[in-house]
Amino acid sequence: MSHEIIQQLFEARLDIWAKAKGIPVAYPNVTFEPTPGAIYLRCFTLPAGTTSSDLGGYHRGFTGVFQISIVVPGGQGTGVAADIIAELGQQFPLYSELSRPGFSVQVVSPPAPGPWISGDIADTKPVSIGYRADIF
Repeated sequence: MSHEIIQQLFEARLDIWAKAKGIPVAYPNVTFEPTPGAIYLRCFTLPAGTTSSDLGGYHRGFTGVFQISIVVPGGQGTGVAADIIAELGQQFPLYSELSRPGFSVQVVSPPAPGPWISGDIADTKPVSIGYRADIF
């Protein structure tokens, strides 16, 4: 259940920022039809295994990566994605917390860009944000 809560918290923060910027976001398992030639984001939660660090088995550690893929039309260069990455760094700063009553998740690695993925009509720049949540 907690991985789902983590996904909801990250998506909610991303959604508020993206709507203010007018950037559409494709969410997992939600129908999305991108506008041809437009910039948009795709997001995914990539959970790692759940751990327990106590002998009683009460602790649960949830770690993983929230990935945001910036999709830009081919041939536009890297500037637009670089600007978005900088703004994502402000939305998900290192050691910041996203929370709801009774649950918090912490950003444990700042938004880190991966290599460009070139396509026929669009290029994608993945950005990974590491997270951790602990329940006792």
